[in-house]
Amino acid sequence: MSDPCPICFGPAELKGNAKITREHQHILAKPHLQELLNAFPIPVVILNECRQIVAANQRYCELVNRRQDELLGMRPGEAFNCIYWQEGSCGCGTSRFCETCGAGRAILLSQHNKSEETQECTITRQTDEGEKVLNLRVTASSFHLERKLTVFSLYDISEEKRRALREKMFYQGVLNTAMGLRSLLEILPDLSDPCRQETAHLACQLAGYLMEEIEGGRDLAVADREDLAVQVTALDVREVLKSVC
Repeated sequence: MSDPCPICFGPAELKGNAKITREHQHILAKPHLQELLNAFPIPVVILNECRQIVAANQRYCELVNRRQDELLGMRPGEAFNCIYWQEGSCGCGTSRFCETCGAGRAILLSQHNKSEETQECTITRQTDEGEKVLNLRVTASSFHLERKLTVFSLYDISEEKRRALREKMFYQGVLNTAMGLRSLLEILPDLSDPCRQETAHLACQLAGYLMEEIEGGRDLAVADREDLAVQVTALDVREVLKSVC
């Protein structure tokens, strides 16, 4: 017998295709179960004890661009064509890169604790167009249907992550500019006339930058709604470089 898989409850070899087919047919034999899976608004699969797919809904098939019969027996990382799924000794979930994978952790914790587990997960997929990154919030729920199974669902939070990063950059930019403006205004009364005039000019520049930061944040909000209209403005490169210096 082969050594136990380090992340699987059982021997390292995976169950054969005949076994997977029987598990799939067993699930489909339950009245309206496939229709129920397809009714979910997010991608969902059912996994066996070895974390192999034995049923999938239509949205999951569309997300990974595979038919359900092609998915049977695959693990989630293999179905996504994760760049690390072949690195481990027993496929998806067994490489050193998988140790911090939110999807793998959610599934294993759910199976071990017989509970519902939610994690965040970043998957780098290999596609015909090159590598693409997906940020996901995944949930694994253990249940018993005459055998131990796991419902594994995922929600794409890539846009949510991008929006959070944009907001962080916006507020940081506004805060830095406002702090610089306040510092100039605080020292302004104590300066001599020549320095006061130059400092006042710098304060006006910072006030202008602050307005640009706020307008930029507004434009990002409009862009998120896909309502942003491009406005072309002529700039004097010499003045821009002088300002930066």
